[in-house]
Amino acid sequence: MNKFKILTLLLFFPFLMFSLMIGCSNQTTEPIAKKTVAPPQNLKLILKATPLDSTASPSTTAVVSWDASVAESNADFKGYRVITVELNNSNQFVSVLQEQAITKSEHTHSIDNIDVMTKYQTYVVAELTDGTRSDSLKTPVYSGVFYNTNGSIDSYTSSGNSQSGYGWDIKTGEGTQCSYNPANSKKIDLHLREESTGELFFKSPDFLDGLVKNYKYTRILLIGFGQEIFDETMIDRPDSLFRTEAQVITDGVYLLETQEGYYIKIWVKNYGKAGDLSYYNVKFYYKVQPIVGLRILKR
Repeated sequence: MNKFKILTLLLFFPFLMFSLMIGCSNQTTEPIAKKTVAPPQNLKLILKATPLDSTASPSTTAVVSWDASVAESNADFKGYRVITVELNNSNQFVSVLQEQAITKSEHTHSIDNIDVMTKYQTYVVAELTDGTRSDSLKTPVYSGVFYNTNGSIDSYTSSGNSQSGYGWDIKTGEGTQCSYNPANSKKIDLHLREESTGELFFKSPDFLDGLVKNYKYTRILLIGFGQEIFDETMIDRPDSLFRTEAQVITDGVYLLETQEGYYIKIWVKNYGKAGDLSYYNVKFYYKVQPIVGLRILKR
C-alpha cells in the first residue's frame, strides 16, 4: 500500500468513527414498563368488643374489610396482604403486629386481642403472583375500646334518692352513677336534668358553675339514632357542633368529649319515671375510648 492510500485511510478513519458514534446516539431504547396492580377499594374498620358486664373476658377485635381490586379477575392476581403495625404516642411506627396473606376471594380480616392502651394502624395491598404489590390503603389510627350495656342515670331532684351524675374510670372503662353534689364533682362527666317543659337534657356537669364551682365540663353532641350510628367507627363531626347540653331522645346516640379529652359514645335505650315517680331514669349503652383525642368507637 503506497503512502497516499495510507494517508487517505488515516484521514477517513476518525470520520468513520464519529459517524458511527452519531448513529448509535440517535438510537433510542424504549423504557421497560414497571408492572403494577390496582389497589383494593373502600377500606373500612370496625372494632368489636365484649361488654364489661358479660361473663366473657373483655377483649377487642379489629375487623377490616374492603372492596375488590379491579384487577382481581386477572390470572396473575394472587390476593391481598394485610399488615397491622403498632404506633407510639406520636403515631410513629414501632413494630409489625401482624402480616397476613389473604386469598382473592376474601375481603375481610380480623385482628384479635387489640389492646385498649395501644395505637394501631392497618394497611391493605393487592398482590400478584410474582410479588408485585399495589399502593396501600390504610385505616385511621385506632386502639381497643371499652363497651358496656348497663349505663343508668336519674334526672336531678333537690331532695330524694335520685342519682343524676355519671362518670367513667378511663383506666377500666367502668361507669358509675352517683349523686350530683360537690363531694362528687370530680367524678361526674355527665348530668341529667328535667326542664320546666318536661323535657330531659344531658348537661355538662359545670352548667351551674356561676353558682357552684369545681364541677368538670363535658361537651355533648347528638350524632344520630340507632344501631348503625352507635356502630359508626369513624366519627367525623366538626368541633364547632358540640354543645354543653343535648335533649334526651330515645334511640339517640351522643358523643361526649370529657374535660380530659377522652371520647365516650352513649346510646339511649329507654327512659321513664323511676323511684317515687318524682324523677326520670335513663338507660343507655356506652363505649369508652381510653386514648386522648381518638374518636374510634365501635361495639
